[in-house]
Amino acid sequence: SGGGGGGARGEAAVREAIKYHQQHLNIADVPGRFIAHSNLGLAYQALGETEQATGQHEQALRYAIRMSSLAGESLACAHLGQVKKEADATTAKACTERRLQLARTLHDTSGKGDAYLQLGSLALQGREWGDARHYYEQAMRVADQQSDQTSLDLARCSVGVVD
Repeated sequence: SGGGGGGARGEAAVREAIKYHQQHLNIADVPGRFIAHSNLGLAYQALGETEQATGQHEQALRYAIRMSSLAGESLACAHLGQVKKEADATTAKACTERRLQLARTLHDTSGKGDAYLQLGSLALQGREWGDARHYYEQAMRVADQQSDQTSLDLARCSVGVVD
């Protein structure tokens, strides 16, 4: 996912970025390591290398906790929830629920809306229709409060799928 050209050119650009993020990791302080691990996780995710991505996002989470950064922890949980969605729905749900909890604490409405959408998607994947409907309705409410038309439309369509 993401830009940088198509096919082989796009992959080459991501692999090049990985080299720079690894160099950054080698010289970084704790906050820099959090950023480098997050970026490496996203890069590996873009290449479809799920295990590598997971390891990097887990490292980012460790550094966020070490820094006592709730915002960093929220971001790492969001990334882990996303990368784990297909292979390990239970872990993805736990990560996303933690992100929702952190988003509430941080008054991060965008993060809250994203977490509700992700939880709805996970419930839908698990054929838990009632839960899916509940999460998508919460996402609609948050998007409506934010005047976020894109997220509102997405949540509304998702409720339609559940029905």
